[in-house]
Amino acid sequence: MISEAGKIRWMVRDKSRAPADNGWQILSDIDTSSYLNYPANWQIVDFNEVCMIEPALIGIWNLPVGSDLELRRDDAGIHIIDSKTGHEIPRDKLYIPPMPGHSRGSRAS
Repeated sequence: MISEAGKIRWMVRDKSRAPADNGWQILSDIDTSSYLNYPANWQIVDFNEVCMIEPALIGIWNLPVGSDLELRRDDAGIHIIDSKTGHEIPRDKLYIPPMPGHSRGSRAS
């Protein structure tokens, strides 16, 4: 179970280590180096569970291995920042899941 003591802040994608592993490591604003140095403090969780806490993470789902991101919040909303460049990831590069009951190319009548 995720404690939700801190707010999600950093996301790094490594290569998958198992078929069910998408490679994302997600850290909060209160995770310190000394805390993370203890393997017992790391937890494997379902990506959907993390997205229920922070829906903005849905958009990072298909970003490539090597992605190093920061989630920033301000008066304008939530921004996904590429930590290497400092630039915001454009919304058209983020994953948008299909809507249940809707197929691509269909229109409402």
